[in-house]
This record gives sequence, C-alpha cells and structure tokens, in this order.
Amino acid sequence: MTLAFRGRTLLRLGRHDDALASCGRALELDPERAYALAVRGDALQELGRFDEALADYGRAIELDPRGSYYLSCRAEILHEVGRFDEALADYGRAIELDPERSYVLSLRARTLQATGQYTEAFADLDRAVHSNPSDVFALVLHAEAFQGMARYAEALAQLDRAIEIDPANAFALSLRGKLHRLTERYADSLHDLDRSIELSPDDTFALNERALSRHRAGRYEDAVSDLDRVIEIWPDDSWAHYEMALVLRALGRPGHERFLSRAAELLAAESDEDGQDTVSVAHVGNRFLVQFAMGHRSEQSALFEEFLRICSTRGEIDELLADLSALLDALPSEGDRALPFVHRLREARTSVSPTAY
Repeated sequence: MTLAFRGRTLLRLGRHDDALASCGRALELDPERAYALAVRGDALQELGRFDEALADYGRAIELDPRGSYYLSCRAEILHEVGRFDEALADYGRAIELDPERSYVLSLRARTLQATGQYTEAFADLDRAVHSNPSDVFALVLHAEAFQGMARYAEALAQLDRAIEIDPANAFALSLRGKLHRLTERYADSLHDLDRSIELSPDDTFALNERALSRHRAGRYEDAVSDLDRVIEIWPDDSWAHYEMALVLRALGRPGHERFLSRAAELLAAESDEDGQDTVSVAHVGNRFLVQFAMGHRSEQSALFEEFLRICSTRGEIDELLADLSALLDALPSEGDRALPFVHRLREARTSVSPTAY
C-alpha cells in the first residue's frame, strides 16, 4: 500500500493526524503526487483547516487539471466559505470532465440554490437523480427542494426511495418525519423520528422534531423529555427553550416564562453574532413567534414584516403557519390576535414563485 493510499485508509478510520503524517511522507518522496495532495486536503477539510486544504487542492489541480475529484473538493470548500462564484466555476469544470457524477451535480445544485438560481439548481438535481437513481444524497436534496416548493407528495416519494435504498439513513428518516408533521400525519412522523433517534440518539434536529410532533399529538410529557434531552446536549438551543415554554404552558406548569425569556435572549444573541445581512428566514420567523408568545406587539409586527420581506419559498411560509398553529395549541386565547398574521401568510404564499425553494 502506498503512503497516500494508507493516508486515505487512516482518514476513513477518523485518524486525521496519522493521515496527515502519511501524506506528508508521501509528498516528501514525491512533491508532485496530486493524489497525496488531495488526500491531505480531505483531512485538512474535515479538520476545518480550509485555507490549507484549498492550497493542497489548488496544487493538485495544477498538477492534474483534468482531475474532476480535486475540482469538486475545492468547490465544496469554496461554497463553505461563501465564495460561490468560484465554487460554481470549479463545479462546472468538474462536471464537464465527468458529466454523470450525481454527487457533484447535487453539490452544484446546493450552491446554485444559495445564489438564488433555483431553476438551474432543480435541473441539476433532476439530472443527478436520473443519472443515478440510487444516489441517496441526491434523492434527499431533491426531496428538500420539493418540500421548499410545498410539493409534498413528490418530496415524500423521493424520501421513500432514499430510505428504501438506505433504511438506516437517520437524516432521511428525520426529514420524512418533519414532512409528515407539516402535513399533519403525526403518527407517521413519530414512527420515522423514533427510528431516526434509535440510529442517532443525540441528534438534536430529530429530537426537536419529535418534540414538535409529540406536542401536536397531545403527548406533552413525552415532548418535555425530548426537549430536556436537547437542552442537555445543547444548552443554547433557542428553539428547544421556546418549545419547552409552549409545552409547559399547555401543561399548566410553572417555569414557561423563564424558558421563553431564555429563548428570546438566545435568538437576540444569534442575531448579534450573525449580523443583519446574514440572518436567515427561519431565524426571523422564530423571533416573531417568541415575541408573539411574550405579547410584545410592536416587536412581533416588525419581525413579521421582516419575515415577509425576506421569505422566498412556499415551504418557509408553510413552516411558520404550522408553528403558529402549534403556538395556539398552548395559547388558545390568542387565536384572534393570530388571525391577521395567518391571513397575510396565506396571501403571501400565493405570490411566492412556485419554483423557489
């Protein structure tokens, strides 16, 4: 086994330092070994050392300009650091060299989506799924796109296919659980989320989703257990604190004000950290829900207007509608106050592009 291939094996075993050492020795013997540079780049990428990884991939590409793998790896990092135009250029070259690599098509779709090029992104996902119908990664991304467009039956079909191929894919199961929740199929949602959490017990996304479905199914004590676990794993999870406040309120227990205040503090801190220009639609929606629950009318109105301004998909609107409905389970007396927001969200849904996701 060559040193570079040994480095690849060590990397698969999670032994990053040993992989780096093995590739380093390979490059001492042959500084122009493109594959050794790429393996070292992979190890550096997994360690979050992006600048060093970019340098290794760049040198590998200089040595082997037709190496589509090296191009796609560099593009992944360029995406992660927000250099989307450069990422798209590398993905384009990689796909020219290897047109049927479904994984690279799916990755390019992700970058196209980040730049608002939804039609082109969806075309890449279609192409990825058709070129390799067994690519679970492509199927899951395709499902997320369909969900964003509120095409739920098509999203479900893609997730069904992904889980048929890989029944132990915890992420696909949790996404299907979320989809069932959004379509108010709570028993199906809980079935999928139970399986997902069996596979990945500390996955806070799945635990939060199960808490939501248990809440909507009236299983409040079980929801509290899930939320306790989330907060134990991630004490600064703003959504878990907000949801805990609602469930405690629904149970008539004390302490909901403390959790709601903590959710507001955490969301405000996230806003300060991210900055106004990078704040997400989901973040703004969550801040609106917290301010609504706290009865802060001016704040809730400002955040609602901000949500409508930056929201771009029907799926985002459907999620906020579902979250408002869950909020009213705990605060049924606030139905009249929520009604104008529900009407405006439904009106906004009709004006959003059906192809945006």
